[in-house]
Amino acid sequence: MADFSINGISRLNAAQVRSTVNKFKNGTAEERKLYEFIINKADGKNGGNKDGSLDVKELNHFLSLADTSKDGKISDKELEKLLADNKKPGLKDAFKALLKDFTDLVKSTKPEIAPVKGGNDKATLEKNLTRFLGMDKMSAANVTFGEVKENNAKPKANFNGMPYAKSMVMTYKDGTKVMAFCDDKGNVMGYRKVEYDKKTGKKSGVTSYGSAGNPLTKVNYDKSGNKTKALKYDNEGKVNAGTLYKYDAKGNMISSTAHQGENGKLIKTSETQYKNGVVTSKTHFDNGKEAKKMTYDSKGHLKSADVFTYENGKKVLAQKMEYQTDKDGNITNRKILKLDSKTGKYVLSSITSYEVKNNKVLRPTQMVIYNPDGTVKETKVYDQYGLPK
Repeated sequence: MADFSINGISRLNAAQVRSTVNKFKNGTAEERKLYEFIINKADGKNGGNKDGSLDVKELNHFLSLADTSKDGKISDKELEKLLADNKKPGLKDAFKALLKDFTDLVKSTKPEIAPVKGGNDKATLEKNLTRFLGMDKMSAANVTFGEVKENNAKPKANFNGMPYAKSMVMTYKDGTKVMAFCDDKGNVMGYRKVEYDKKTGKKSGVTSYGSAGNPLTKVNYDKSGNKTKALKYDNEGKVNAGTLYKYDAKGNMISSTAHQGENGKLIKTSETQYKNGVVTSKTHFDNGKEAKKMTYDSKGHLKSADVFTYENGKKVLAQKMEYQTDKDGNITNRKILKLDSKTGKYVLSSITSYEVKNNKVLRPTQMVIYNPDGTVKETKVYDQYGLPK
């Protein structure tokens, strides 16, 4: 008899349980009883975890039920009663079909890894990296651990949108790097794996993981170093959004397409044209209608953006934005013009100024808002955090 104590998995969460048993919800009488029993068990009505999840030990109880040998022991009395009340073969067949799905799910699920706590020192981070990668002492001996580095960047560099305190890199012999990030209390925030093309030495893929080893994002690159695919994952480790990129012979990106899932329903597309030193990028809705047009100069600095809406099937330029940038392309000033429905003309709506430091746009410093007749309606001043004073 198979054993579910496989792959380091100790529990399947509520979404995994329901997605597996839902097919029995409207099935035969036996299948419906099976569905109700498992859902009730997962919801705690039959003594489960009360959060919709199922432990491995409960899955192994199911295996005992499906085992055709006479010595298969059943330790759960409720499950014994379930079979006693339903002696039709359909129930056992349903169990067998369900167990196959559960087995496949467990095999494909990455085990959650409880990070070692105790600080952000080198020894602790080494332990967390080896646990995350599932390495034993032999395989760990074939990698090189770097030193713990303080995050002294201003503003602080971040992992998954959050600033981290310290990090450490581990390097394989093939050049693959895995970095661990932790906060100022020593808690592991997550990991980032960077893989490189063996011929060119350029990175071929970057994957970010949460502290429990669950994938967050993944980006693939071609041999020229151009980003070709970007994926985002949900809490169950499934792809919930994906974007594909294409380039011309010169390495200029000419299109991107965003989808639900990896290649599911089209959400939006963007196309880029290069002509006479001017770069124009157009974004379209999933229905093919143009949503935004952005124009760049020959240096790639943003100069303008047009936002479109549709009224009675007709495209309307609802808002125009004009930008001023420094020599490095950082935005220093943004002017917004909006369509005046009364006059049909575009009037100045606002002008926003930005502070740039160390080649980064840090924050807005001031926004002047105008009335349709061009007079100043309001002036907003922002503090050092970019919040209105």
